[in-house]
Amino acid sequence: MTDLIPSLIHIGAIQFGQFERHDHPGSFDPVAINLRYVPSYPPILKALAAEVAPLVQIEGLTHLLAMPTAVPLGTAISLLLEMPLVYPVASEPHVIEGAYDANVPTVLLTDLLTNGEAELAMVKRVRGMGLVVKAVVAVLDLNATASAVGDLPLVTWRHFDALLPELPHLTPSMRAVVEHWLSAKTTL
Repeated sequence: MTDLIPSLIHIGAIQFGQFERHDHPGSFDPVAINLRYVPSYPPILKALAAEVAPLVQIEGLTHLLAMPTAVPLGTAISLLLEMPLVYPVASEPHVIEGAYDANVPTVLLTDLLTNGEAELAMVKRVRGMGLVVKAVVAVLDLNATASAVGDLPLVTWRHFDALLPELPHLTPSMRAVVEHWLSAKTTL
């Protein structure tokens, strides 16, 4: 395990506890993941970008498309690799910013892969704009099924369940709750 996971926990980008779901009030999750905190910590952003950048370098893919929550990380990776970045406008998610031609082979960057619905919607949306997504790179994967991103190749920096045994301050009971939560996510 790199020092990044403890750093992400330290800054609150990964939290363990009881968190009410915004999409289902009254339902709670034992984990809250918000990688949008990372840009407020430039050394952590730089380190994460350095680890994810090699995953994005896929032969034949010339552009990086960042999901809305992954734009800061995508920018850092774009600067490291000198790879053109395109991204949805925050205020108008159906508008893609950046320069590109038609039929551009593109890799999609997402910060947190859950069920793949948002990523597949993005792939479909940009296809008509000239971006052809050929692969998906996820920073954290919450045990999405192999078909979560359709037939696109999926590359993951870290699978969340594989991190649990490496977290020394996670109590055995909390680890069990999180493992149960993760297994329930894969059966939905």
